[in-house]
Amino acid sequence: MAGTQLGVTRSTNEDGVGNEGPLVMLVDGCGGTPPGVVAEAALEAGLRELEPAEALAAAGRAIYGVDFEDDWGGGATAIAARLDDRGATIAHVGDCRAWRWQAGALDPLTRDHRLVEMLVADGRMTRAEANASPHRSVLTRVLGLQPEIEVEVGRVDLAPGARLLLTSDGVHDVVDLAALVADAHPERVVAAALAAARERGHDDASLIVIDIA
Repeated sequence: MAGTQLGVTRSTNEDGVGNEGPLVMLVDGCGGTPPGVVAEAALEAGLRELEPAEALAAAGRAIYGVDFEDDWGGGATAIAARLDDRGATIAHVGDCRAWRWQAGALDPLTRDHRLVEMLVADGRMTRAEANASPHRSVLTRVLGLQPEIEVEVGRVDLAPGARLLLTSDGVHDVVDLAALVADAHPERVVAAALAAARERGHDDASLIVIDIA
């Protein structure tokens, strides 16, 4: 189950979701890029691939190849997952996130490619300082600013009854997912998360919820 909605400050949604077939993918166009073009280019290229890392690499090349009229270029953060009978392979660039809800606990599966995350990992900033930093949204990896980008890839085990979530920052920066994710119906999780994002935030918001049989 997937959903996306326009934020309150733009005229066109710069997010995109694709959840048909073996690969699922969520793209978040960076603010200031031509509306919709980034997400559309990324999804069209990425969803032609089968492996998550290849999908994001293709998405980055597609964005890089777009002829933007204002010469600003374009960029996006994105996450893609391919499920199999043992779990999922997950690839991401930027600050879109993956989560696993299993045995009553919601756990993050990815770490943002944000400047503050690098500083926390290096011991140069505390988590509290990172959360309060005016630079907390500065990205260290973005699709489309150059023809190739390093894609981070990981594996996760998913037991029957588990739930996999992919989210854009328009959701996870403002929504308490742990309070919503236990609902038995994924469509209600998506609807509640988007409603909360609309009420508490201003950005475009997107998420994908996948139940593991």
